[in-house]
Amino acid sequence: TQTPDGVFVRPHPALWRLVLCFSVLYEIILIYILFQTVDDARQLLQNIDPTLGVPLPDKDYDGSCRIYDWEHSEDPFHYFKDKMDFFVLSHFFDWWLK
Repeated sequence: TQTPDGVFVRPHPALWRLVLCFSVLYEIILIYILFQTVDDARQLLQNIDPTLGVPLPDKDYDGSCRIYDWEHSEDPFHYFKDKMDFFVLSHFFDWWLK
């Protein structure tokens, strides 16, 4: 594959050639994973990150919509803390940025 100079010249065209080469390599790896069976792809990805084979715990996002719990005096915000995770925060900031 040829990696010609692109439109980017700063900081150096060689850097952008390297970025192009890594992006082509990444795409080739994704295409290889695409043609694997589901079990083989999962085993392949488990070599990269061993925590991928562990099932995620179920969260009850719609159990109680209360933010403050009057009956629970030790931690009245336990419903709020239980439901706030990276998934909720990323959706909120995505909405805010848009």
